Amino acid sequence: LALGDLGNAREHYRALISNPDTSLAALFGLYEQANAQERKDVAITFARKAHQLSPGTSWARTAVFDDLTANKKWDEALAMNSSQTPANRTAKEKKNRRQTVLHTAIAQETETTVSDSSLSNALAALKLQPDFVPAALIAARIYSSRNEVRKSTSLLRRVWRTTGHPH
Repeated sequence: LALGDLGNAREHYRALISNPDTSLAALFGLYEQANAQERKDVAITFARKAHQLSPGTSWARTAVFDDLTANKKWDEALAMNSSQTPANRTAKEKKNRRQTVLHTAIAQETETTVSDSSLSNALAALKLQPDFVPAALIAARIYSSRNEVRKSTSLLRRVWRTTGHPH
């Protein structure tokens, strides 16, 4: 194929999709083309198809995860992240960090409307990372609003001793 011949390349990729041995490569090519043309909605469609075919495909998993978080679909992103099996310690730490941030995002989003859900998500984040300040602040505010000042104070002191964070 001639370099820059996108129409011809697109047709070539589409022909490769029907073959199970080449479908992921074809979807990646179409995904890259769509990104190059700044057609994010089309690109994510190809990434989702690739992720359905092979959930372990890193480029597709990353693209779908990034799309979910960009659109604040926290529960779906949390489920997707939970389903991953980390290969090593670094990957496990990264997964736990993502889980912490996602639980905190859910807690933040539901803090004023569904405080029970918000508190449980903040505490889930703190279970994964005990010194995560944003989750601690949300949990402390909820405890305070429920007149559970002792829990709020204890939590904030514990996190402050660990982090020295000014908030």
